[in-house]
Amino acid sequence: MIIIDLFLMSYILNKFFCSKFLYLMNCSKHLQFNYKELKIPNSMGLSISITQIVLLIFIFVYYNDYNMIIIILCGSLVSFMGILDDFLGNDSKGLKEHLLEFLNGKITTGFLKIILGFISSIFTSYLFYNNFCMFFLDVFIICLSINTLNLLDVTPGRALKFFYIISLFILILTSYNNYDVLIIMIIGSSLAYFPLDIKGKSMLGDIGANLLGFYLGVSLIINNINKFVIVFILLILNLLSEKISLSYIIKNNKILNYIDYLGRGDGG
Repeated sequence: MIIIDLFLMSYILNKFFCSKFLYLMNCSKHLQFNYKELKIPNSMGLSISITQIVLLIFIFVYYNDYNMIIIILCGSLVSFMGILDDFLGNDSKGLKEHLLEFLNGKITTGFLKIILGFISSIFTSYLFYNNFCMFFLDVFIICLSINTLNLLDVTPGRALKFFYIISLFILILTSYNNYDVLIIMIIGSSLAYFPLDIKGKSMLGDIGANLLGFYLGVSLIINNINKFVIVFILLILNLLSEKISLSYIIKNNKILNYIDYLGRGDGG
């Protein structure tokens, strides 16, 4: 099947890219302190983004669907906005702080990231335009999904586990459509990187977290899911993170804490 072919191609290709990018990040000294205060390679999510771009031609040959190409290009733009923060950003402000900085006349890399994410969400949502209300919800879902994955990407494997769990729920509980192949490819390429992340050997960076959030958002808007409920859940998570650390909530919930530490091997 085409889906299996693209899944395996994504996995194998990124398995190759991961070793190259890990070497590149180490040589370029693009390192960042992790949650244990150890310096490790950052922005490894770039390998996932490059894999998707390389396979773009196969997507077009298989499906001959220009909308898929536009989605992948929008995903690349989302990755680019992550590069801004990973390589040029010097703060870890939340969404509220970036907006306040802008209102005070200062433009942060975080604010530019918000703008580019919003633009990508508009272009992608317009491809599935039905009416203005649904279009607005679609844009909101993608934007919130991007920010949610960023909020979760603070400990090894957490953002990826969230991405896998929600993606699998969507794929299992909804009817298949051709656009599902895009998130299946991301699952394939990210699985090739996953061992590096879960063992704390490298970090996705904003490049990777943004990309995962974007494709998760796309999957949420193209499938038959109650969008009002999705917006409500994502909005609660994002607003809650402004008041209390999501890590605190996860740590104090036995089930979430177990899932969070599963595979990490550093206790819990």
